[in-house]
Amino acid sequence: MPYLVDSDILIALREGQPGAQALIERLAPAGLTISIITYMEAYQGTLRSFDQVRAQAVLAAFLDDVPIVPFSLSAARRCAALREDMARQGKRVRSRALDLITASIALEPGYTLVTRNRKDYEDIPEEVRKTMEFVWLDTVDQAVEAALEAAPGRAAAGSRSAEAA
Repeated sequence: MPYLVDSDILIALREGQPGAQALIERLAPAGLTISIITYMEAYQGTLRSFDQVRAQAVLAAFLDDVPIVPFSLSAARRCAALREDMARQGKRVRSRALDLITASIALEPGYTLVTRNRKDYEDIPEEVRKTMEFVWLDTVDQAVEAALEAAPGRAAAGSRSAEAA
C-alpha cells in the first residue's frame, strides 16, 4: 500500500529535520505519492523560503520518483460529504479545508496518510475513521521505528494513517 505524504513531512525534509530523510527512505520501497494539495502547499512553502532556488531544488528532487495524485471527482464528493457532516456537528471545516481534501484523497485508493498534523485529522467522524486507522507519533524517529516494525506491504504499525513530526 503506497504512502501519501502530507506537506508537513515535506517541510521537515526541506528543512533537513533529523529523521525526515530516513523516514522517506524507509517508506519509499512501498511507494510514495503526494496529493496535488500537498504539492501546492509545498510549492507555496518554497516561495516563502529564504533560499527559494534551494527549496525548489529539494522539492523537485523529491518529486523525481514520486507521483502526484489528483483530486478526483469521487474524492471531491467524499470530501463534500465529510465537510457537510462535520459542519452539522459544529466542527471547523473552513480553516482546514485542504487537510480534509487530503484525507479524502488518501481514502480513495487506500493510501497510508503520513502526517504529523494531528489536530486537523483526529476529529474526523467515526464512520470515516473506521476506514483509516491512526497511529499518532510525536517524532520522525518514531515514524521510522513504526515503519521498520511494519510487515512488507502493510502500513506503518498496521495503520492507514501515520503521524510524524
